Amino acid sequence: MKKGLAEIQKVRPTTVHKDFEDDVLIYNERGVLPSFIALYSLDQAALDSTDKLLLEQYYRPVQCSDKNIESDKLFLRCIPQSLTRNDIGSITGEDTLSDLIGKHFANDAEQWVLRSEFVCEMDQILLAKRFLHRSLQINDYERHILFKVIEKLPGLSSPEVIYVNMHIDTKHYFFYRKHHEHVPGLMILEGVRQAMYAQYYRYSKYTREQISLTIENINVDFRNFINANYPVRIRVEDVLIAAEHSSTDVVEKIATFFQSDKVVAVATMRTKVIKMKLFKRLRRVKPDANNRFIPIKNIAKSAAFMLGDGTKIEGTMNDMSMYGIGATFDTDLNFSQGDSMDFIMFVEGIGFINGKSEVRWSKNGEGSKRVGFKILEITNLESVKLQEAIKNFTFLNISRAKL
Repeated sequence: MKKGLAEIQKVRPTTVHKDFEDDVLIYNERGVLPSFIALYSLDQAALDSTDKLLLEQYYRPVQCSDKNIESDKLFLRCIPQSLTRNDIGSITGEDTLSDLIGKHFANDAEQWVLRSEFVCEMDQILLAKRFLHRSLQINDYERHILFKVIEKLPGLSSPEVIYVNMHIDTKHYFFYRKHHEHVPGLMILEGVRQAMYAQYYRYSKYTREQISLTIENINVDFRNFINANYPVRIRVEDVLIAAEHSSTDVVEKIATFFQSDKVVAVATMRTKVIKMKLFKRLRRVKPDANNRFIPIKNIAKSAAFMLGDGTKIEGTMNDMSMYGIGATFDTDLNFSQGDSMDFIMFVEGIGFINGKSEVRWSKNGEGSKRVGFKILEITNLESVKLQEAIKNFTFLNISRAKL
């Protein structure tokens, strides 16, 4: 998918706990590209011809004869391999660049030589803009596809950091239902959540199917408006590392938002990591026996009831509980208290639910008859399905609730 001239590869919806791609707000996920790679690692890696061509395009051999620059390495083209004394002299008074050079380069006799194995993306970008030709810079989609190849190289110990870009869709059905001049704060919050989930699943030993992430808190420091017509880069890293063997690990992460090379927001999020078996037990709480629930979605409008002689009748679902069903029928049908009937209903995403019931009451209305059924028999499996249907696809019938 393309956005303007930029290629977009969205993160899988399931990674960020979504079902549909239009709900995914992050794309071009990648880790930190190493500043240099050893030539021997290319021979040891399982690389195809496309992988090798990609590495040759973005990693270059030593560009000068200085003995202090190791010739057995290839260097990422968007980071200067070395800086001359003239380069250093040209940044007098530019504190940010001076700090970057001191952080990533070693001072040799005649020049400053790149020493940091990993240079964060923003540092790479600032160094490239100041010291390299524009043709050597790398866009974020290129970083994304290049990192997929880098992951195949043996012996690399990359920082547990991810970068993603934020998909700011000003036609989004929810976040831009009302037009905003800037990116709405709620969209930023969702971007925080998705980016942090993606970082967790990339580096955790758990898969999406094994655990659930439950948010404890999110704090966002909005430092400036975020414009909708400029790219946004998000960096996510750990604050607290989870204890891998706990059933309820706590993790805390920090996400930094960049736009136009400046920090525009910083967020922290603390989550609990709950094993899926425990999560299912925690959420399996039966609804109050006194409450009835109105179907909202996914539950078929009609349920079927079978008389003892095999006659099938259909009724429109009014409400339901773990112990009963309310339905509306045509007026020409007769019901007596105590009549026994099998019932079956369908719930999308859950399947058919069936059991035995009996009539508790019936009332005539205008052109219809309302009937209340008590559930007499239902298997454990069917009861769990009914509970899930009520939990996910109904709302409390306020008129019959004891509040």
